[in-house]
Amino acid sequence: MNRVSSTYDAKKECVIFSVNHFSHYRVTYDVLQAWEIPYADVSSDTWYEQAVKYVDYHNYMRGTSATEFLPEDTMTRAMIVTVLWRIENEPKSFDAIAEYDDVDAQAWYAQAVRWATSKNIVRGYSEDVFGPDDMLTREQLAQILMNYANSKQLDTRMQADLTSYLDEEEIADWAFEAVSWANAQGVLTGTTGDVLAPKDSATRAQVAAIIMRFMETVYQ
Repeated sequence: MNRVSSTYDAKKECVIFSVNHFSHYRVTYDVLQAWEIPYADVSSDTWYEQAVKYVDYHNYMRGTSATEFLPEDTMTRAMIVTVLWRIENEPKSFDAIAEYDDVDAQAWYAQAVRWATSKNIVRGYSEDVFGPDDMLTREQLAQILMNYANSKQLDTRMQADLTSYLDEEEIADWAFEAVSWANAQGVLTGTTGDVLAPKDSATRAQVAAIIMRFMETVYQ
């Protein structure tokens, strides 16, 4: 199916477009293109604007305030479990688990932490410590997304050849399969053509883009 540019004439209530042959055409509405994000720090010329639109429209990620998204800020463990919890429509009922000492029962992320732990998507460092404010690295994000995909019984067998990346050997042994899978799916790409930066912290802009790719290629 080929896309044809068009405009909408509100006065005539019709869609206007030009073609050079007769055929069957379907009129669709690109809601993301029309979606207006309220964040002053996400401009239309940034590489992540479409991803922020996507996660904002679907309510997977929200701004840190009504007018700021803080795209270059580091994603935390609390933030990522909350994103996945929202994708699941914020479940309130799940198997009971032990409470973490560093997760206040009234914290905005408390329910998401309990849910993610109960599903073995993200575990605490111990029975008492979750580390909600700890930064999330790119290889940790890959592992968490693979855990989530497995919890949904999605196919996670695909693997990529990572030898073209100069920092392949920096990937932790425990994360290698997940990073390879995420790269094969086109979910986790390099920060440059030959650098994966597995130990770098994942920014909010990067996570927005990765979540969009995950939902469009793996979760679909």
